[in-house]
Amino acid sequence: MFSWSNTGGSKPAPAYPGNRRASSTPQNLVAFNPGGTSTPVAGGGGSNTAFQDRKRETHIQSLVKHETLGPSTRVVSAGDDTTYDTAFLTKSGHTLIMRTYLPPGNISPPSLRLAGCRAQHDWIDPLSQSEIIGYTPLSSTSKWSETGISLGKAVHDVMQHLQLRPPVILSMDPSLIRRQSPDVQRELAASTAAFLSSGASIQQSADHGAEEAERRRAEETERRKEEEGFDIPLPPIPSTFVELQHMDAEELRNLISEEKDFVQLISSLDIVKNMEEFSLDIQKGNVKAARRNIDGYRADFESLSEEVEILSSELNLKVNEYQSLEEKFHQKVASGNGSDEEAVLASFDEARRAEEDASEEVATKFVDGDISLQEFIGDFMKHKKLFHMRTAKLELFRNL
Repeated sequence: MFSWSNTGGSKPAPAYPGNRRASSTPQNLVAFNPGGTSTPVAGGGGSNTAFQDRKRETHIQSLVKHETLGPSTRVVSAGDDTTYDTAFLTKSGHTLIMRTYLPPGNISPPSLRLAGCRAQHDWIDPLSQSEIIGYTPLSSTSKWSETGISLGKAVHDVMQHLQLRPPVILSMDPSLIRRQSPDVQRELAASTAAFLSSGASIQQSADHGAEEAERRRAEETERRKEEEGFDIPLPPIPSTFVELQHMDAEELRNLISEEKDFVQLISSLDIVKNMEEFSLDIQKGNVKAARRNIDGYRADFESLSEEVEILSSELNLKVNEYQSLEEKFHQKVASGNGSDEEAVLASFDEARRAEEDASEEVATKFVDGDISLQEFIGDFMKHKKLFHMRTAKLELFRNL
């Protein structure tokens, strides 16, 4: 909290409109802060201009004597102290010039822009492609006054943001960089190191900015490719036909009535020849693309073709097996007592006994040493499993 009091001998009259006792002499104000100290503040009138001059000089000194920016900053305006250039390096490797303009009078906020460069960035005006508009303290006079930051701090914040999140460069004038003094050029590397020494969070932000810039460049490249892809170079349509200009009305009527002559004339026109060549080029391009696609998918096609042939062979075997079983079933039904149910149970019981016989045969081979233990376990378990499943189902069917 700041409180204000007047210095002087007598108590001043209250200041309200129409108060004739109010003194017109400027009063010297004193600002009291919580620590108990006081600071004289200049009053109005002519001293206000001197106060603004001192404040303006403070802003300028905060830029030219900035620990990081100062060595790379030089005044470029002739005869005044309004314009300064500061060189800096971006994370993407571009050397840029930040031009700072501080209007006289210290009322309007400073303006910043990239000198000798056109670029795209969230903080850069899309119309001028150079003016900085995304930094809030510089957006208006009231914002500049409310924040109370120095000129050096503002320039540093903007440059750091552009360095760690580089803009997309559209064009550059390298002569501005070459005109920098050797001392400024030597300081560029030191400036980069100072900017990048702010911690891991800033480094992560820089990585994100570089990725974002790369993404924008990729999108722009892809957009241009798409636009170029739709640019079909059609032959120009002529406004006149030289071949017809020497013909009178009778010749034109004869030409229209004689289809052979008409087709011959049309075929000889340059526009028709160009269209035919254009159509032929498209056909050749389509054939080439089709062959390229066929060659690209030939291996997959051949692999799928072989797989289809194998599946087809397996299907034929299954169909033949089914037909054989169906024939045996009908034979058993015909040789039985006419009951389809008993024929089915008899067939099922025969299949059950066949699995039991197969398991016994596998056991015999193992005992004789004809098969290994692994083969015995696999084959024996398979036949025994089918045997027990069919036995259980047969008992279930008979009890229905």
